Amino acid sequence: MNSIKNENEMALVTIVIPTYNHAEKLNVALQSILRQTFTAWKVIVVNNFSTDNTIDIVNSFADPRIHLFNFKNNGVIAASRNYAMKLADTKFIAFLDSDDIWYEKKLEICIEALNKGFDLVCHGEAIIKDGIKIRNRLYGPLHSASFENLLFKGSVLSPSAVVMKLSFAQDIGFMSEDNSIITAEDYDFWIKLASKRNMKMKFINEILGEYHLYENNASNAIEKHNNAVINVVNNHFYSEVEKSIYNYCRYKKRISIVYYLKSRQYFEKNDFKNGFKNLFKLLLTFPDIIRIIILFLLIMKILLLKQKAKGQKMYI
Repeated sequence: MNSIKNENEMALVTIVIPTYNHAEKLNVALQSILRQTFTAWKVIVVNNFSTDNTIDIVNSFADPRIHLFNFKNNGVIAASRNYAMKLADTKFIAFLDSDDIWYEKKLEICIEALNKGFDLVCHGEAIIKDGIKIRNRLYGPLHSASFENLLFKGSVLSPSAVVMKLSFAQDIGFMSEDNSIITAEDYDFWIKLASKRNMKMKFINEILGEYHLYENNASNAIEKHNNAVINVVNNHFYSEVEKSIYNYCRYKKRISIVYYLKSRQYFEKNDFKNGFKNLFKLLLTFPDIIRIIILFLLIMKILLLKQKAKGQKMYI
C-alpha cells in the first residue's frame, strides 16, 4: 500500500499513525479503528522503516482505507505526523499513537461534535501502565486550553484523544520539527493552535480510548522530555508574551513546575542525587511551598518503605 486511492474520496477523517517497531501494538490499534461505529475514515500509517513485521501487519488487513508509507523521520515523530497531514485530503484529522487504542464510539461522538461547529474536540482516556489501568483522565476544561493557561500551567490535551479540522493544522504550518522540543512537540502544537483566537474547542467528558504508558527507567528520558517542555515554554514566552513583572513571575512558576515534576520522577525511581538536584533548582527558580512539602512527604514515604523492606528481609 503506497498511495491513497479514489475509493476513499468519501472519507471525512484521516487518522494519522506514526510507528516504529510496534507491530503487535499497531495491530491492536488498527483493530480498534476497524471496530469504529463511524466508518467514513482512512488511515495513514507512517512507518519509520521498522525492523519488525510492521509492514506485514498492515498489509494483513487488506482494507483499502488503510495506507502505509515508509518515511525516515530521523527520530522526529513530528516529521512523521506532518508527512501524513500533508497527504491528507479530508476535512478532519485524528491522531492515534501506535501503542494506544480507541473505543468503538470514539469517532462517532467526536465527528458529531465537530459537525456542530467545533474545530477541535478532545475526549477522556483510560491511562494504562504496563498493561494495568491506573486511572481515568479527563482533559480540559475549556478555560485551561487558552494560550496563556497552556503556556503557564501546562498541557490539557492528548494526541490520541484529539480530532480536529485539518485546515487549522495547515494554517499554523503543522507541527514543529525542531530537535530541541522532541517529545513535547504536541504541547507546542496545542499552544500554537490556542493562539488562533477563532478556534472553537470542545472537551468531551467521556472515556473513549486508552493511553498506554510503559516503564522507562532511563534518566536521559526524564531529562529529554522535561528539557523539551522548558524549550517550548521559552520559545513562546520570549517571542509572544508581553514582558511584565506579573508575566515573568508566571513564567518562573511554570519552569519551577517542570523542576518539581523532574524531581518527583527521580525520587520515585530512587534516584536521590538527581531528585535533590532538581529540588534545589525548584527552590532557586520559584519556591512553591506546597510542591516542596509534597516532595518532602514523598521522600519520607520512600525512605519509610525502604526501611520497612529492610526490616522484612531481616526475618526471611
